Amino acid sequence: MAKDSFKFSFKDWSNDVKYLSLSARGLLIELIIELRKKGGRIELDEKKIARFSGGSEEEVRSALEEIYNYAILDREVDRIEDKTFIKSRRILREFEKSRINKENGAMGGNPKLSNRKTFTVPSIEEVKKFFFDNGFPESLGDRAFKYYDDAAWKDSRDKPVKNWKQKMRGVWFKEENRIAEDPKTTKAPPKNGSFK
Repeated sequence: MAKDSFKFSFKDWSNDVKYLSLSARGLLIELIIELRKKGGRIELDEKKIARFSGGSEEEVRSALEEIYNYAILDREVDRIEDKTFIKSRRILREFEKSRINKENGAMGGNPKLSNRKTFTVPSIEEVKKFFFDNGFPESLGDRAFKYYDDAAWKDSRDKPVKNWKQKMRGVWFKEENRIAEDPKTTKAPPKNGSFK
């Protein structure tokens, strides 16, 4: 997120500031700019704020009270540093969202996709067993394994295989490849609908 710009919602602005005086509105814009530069949190120093906003310390004090009363910005006391800070929850949320998006971008973008499992190449025995268990000859499983293994587990469109079982079902499991059943050994279902 660029620190030299920010989203400006007219609706939010009119809802947030409709009860503020004009001087408090002006100070709020100055504070928003400063908060954006500093990551959403600045030290409460009325002299410094008066300097960068062009007002007196008394005007700053009065305008800040208005801003705090309507909960547009927050005052935060840091007891460790013994300082008081002004913070914007909205700007802090925007920076946090930006940080998360940046991390996801480094991992490939979409956070839903960044947690996916990595592909593990099956053994030739696994593939043959999978074919046999689904009614297809092991020799077809051997052929399929060699096809993908020679292609570094990429398909005909040069896309990596993500789920080998799904790929085998979709590409190799064709009815004409199924093991033919011997009609003498296959038991026909009974006519009354129950097995005994």
